[in-house]
Parts: sequence; structure tokens; C-alpha cells
Amino acid sequence: MQQLDRTPGMSIPSAAQLIRATPPLSPTDSWARAAFVFRQSNTGALPVGEAGYLVGWLEDTDLLAAVAAAGEQAETRTVAELMSPLPAALAPSTPLAELPVLLAQTTQPLIPVLLADGYYLGCLHRADVIAALAGRFAPPRIGGMATPLGVYLTTGSVHGGAGWWGLVLAGALMALMLWVTQTALVLGTAALYHATHLIFWKILSATMAGAQGVLTSPVESLAYMLIGIVLVVAVFLGLLRVTPLMAGYHAAEHQTVNAIEAGEPLTSEAVGRMSRVHPRCGTNYWGIFQLTYLGISLLAMVLASTSGRQNLPTVAGVAVFVALAVALYWRKFGAWLQLYCTTRPPSHAEIASGIHAGQEILQRALTAPARPINLLQRIWAMGLPMVMLGAMLTMMFLGVIGAPIDSWWQSLVK
Repeated sequence: MQQLDRTPGMSIPSAAQLIRATPPLSPTDSWARAAFVFRQSNTGALPVGEAGYLVGWLEDTDLLAAVAAAGEQAETRTVAELMSPLPAALAPSTPLAELPVLLAQTTQPLIPVLLADGYYLGCLHRADVIAALAGRFAPPRIGGMATPLGVYLTTGSVHGGAGWWGLVLAGALMALMLWVTQTALVLGTAALYHATHLIFWKILSATMAGAQGVLTSPVESLAYMLIGIVLVVAVFLGLLRVTPLMAGYHAAEHQTVNAIEAGEPLTSEAVGRMSRVHPRCGTNYWGIFQLTYLGISLLAMVLASTSGRQNLPTVAGVAVFVALAVALYWRKFGAWLQLYCTTRPPSHAEIASGIHAGQEILQRALTAPARPINLLQRIWAMGLPMVMLGAMLTMMFLGVIGAPIDSWWQSLVK
């Protein structure tokens, strides 16, 4: 984790950089719901607000006494009956150096942060101030991406490491790798048909090439489609693993984020001993998408056959069992994919790229203005539009140069 640099001229974090999004209770919420929210938030007090402005404050000690006396009536009594006046609030521009004195004047575990017009931004938690003073300040959540130019990290409002060109190149490289995978498999299976004259290879090659009307049986069509998908996914993952520009940076990205979230210093030794697996990695969601897609396709293939329709109760039971297995183990499957397919042990240079991105994003987060971030802004900061741009431009280019390769494939399967 980055140590706060207190050299002259360095911007020290203010209350704005330590704000934690703490959704307020509503005055009309029941005591029962308030008890649930307290349990989820794990704080001793919560703000009460309406339409972006706070109207009161609720202590867990007050709620405890009220719920104990009310019993089942806790479902019908409202927060408005218990809330107390709003405690002293902070402006987002309050310097970090002043916060210990202000916190010493109150026993509250958190303090609301308001704009000049009273608009509620969030709360300042005492533990966050202590961590910042100790040099362990970090944004609440960091995401990232591997690019051919290095590690890219973002909080949703600021970013560090590889710039937009890195993201565009990442999309281009992924599209190129997918095209190479599919083209190699199409030509490879066509060559196998040319050498063996087995109809299986001809149909498989045509299926992966997207040819229409190769088979009339829906069961056979689905079967060849599933074989093609499995082959493409397996070869693509293998290519991703051995490509020097992606898997190592992907590992460095995960290890850097894990170090920041674990409160470790951003040094080569600390980052290098972190896990290459991260629970929020997109590989997890890609893996469950692939499992779900394959499962639905298999189910459709079985139901398209006469035998499958005749044994519908058995098919339904197996489908439910498989769905439960996927729901329970998809994270473990995603972790396995990260460990053995989408990352590899990073080099010193790749770890250094992750450390640079981590230091840059922490530095920028210190001076980022306090403002709400909507979904579109988060998507932009994640770099998805740039990745998609790189992928689309590459696919357009490959579509132009793919005509000779398509002619070659046609000659092999004739």
C-alpha cells in the first residue's frame, strides 16, 4: 500500500477522499428494517434522509431499547419516531490534519459529510481516518485490466497505468487472438478432412466456419456446434496463456489490487507474494457464461431428440442438478480458469507495471473531487468502450483480409 508522502507541495487527503457511501434510512422505514440495515452496515449509527438531504440520525442503542420493548410491533413502528437531531457534519474540503481534533469531540463512529447547501455525500468513518493517518489510504474498490502496454487500474472515477491506447490495443489483441483461433481450427479440420476424407471433419469445419444448411438434423447441428465451441474456447484459452503481452500483466493486475486491498506496501516483494486470483475478475463471469451457454445448448440438443422428450422427467432432474452445481461452484471454476488459463507468473517488469499503476491511481485518488459516479461514468472509466473500439476495428480489418483464407478453406473441403 502506498505510504502517504508528506513532502511539501504534496496534496494531503481531505474528507472528500475518505467519504464512504452510506445509504441513509428513510423516516418511513420500520424499526425491523432499520435493524436489518444496521446489521448489514456494521456501524453504531446511521443517517436518516429524504431526497438527498438528511433529516435526522439514528443510534443503534436507541433502536435496541425500542425494539426490545415493542416486540412484534417493530414491523409497524417507523424510524421517524426514534431519530434524533443530526450531529455535527463535515464539509468535504475539511483537511485530513483537522480530522483527529474534530473526531475527538464526538463519540460517533461516523460523521456525515454535506455540501454547503446541505446535500448529503456520504459519511466519514473513524476507522478510515485512522487508516489514512497511518498511511494506508486506499479507494474502497479498484478494478483493472491487462493491456499490451501494461496494467490498467481504475476506481470508477480515476484511473492509472496504461492509458486509452493500451485498452484499444487490448481489444484489438483479443479480437485477433479469437480470429486466429477460429481460423486455425477451421483450416485445421478442413486439412484433416482433405487428408482422411472423414465426413466428421468436413462438417465440423463447416460448422465452425458458420456455413448454413450443412446438417438437417437439429440434434446433429447442436452436437457439432458444441464440439466447435469447446474447441474454440480451449484453444483460445491456451493461446491467451502463452501470449506474452496479456497473461503476465493480468496476473500483475490481480496481485497489485490484492496488495492494495490487503493493506500491503506496493513493493515488488509484497505484490509478488499476492495471489494471482481475484474474486471480481471478469474471468469468473465469462466462465459462468460459457458453462450456462453450454448447458442450455446441451439441454436443447437432448430435448430435440425423441429419446430426450420421452424421458423428460429424468432430463429435467439432471438439468436442475447441473444448474445447482454451476451455481455453487462457478467461483471455484473461475478461480481455476484464472490460475491456469488467463494468468501466468508475472515477470519483474510486469509486476513493476502493476506497482506503477497502483501508485498512480492511489495518488490521483487523493485529489479526486468528491462527486457521485453514475453507471455510464463507471463503464467509461473501466475502459470498456475503448476495448470494444479496438475489437470492432480489428474485426472489420480481418473481415477484409479474410476472403482469401475463406477460398482456401473451400478448396480443402471440396
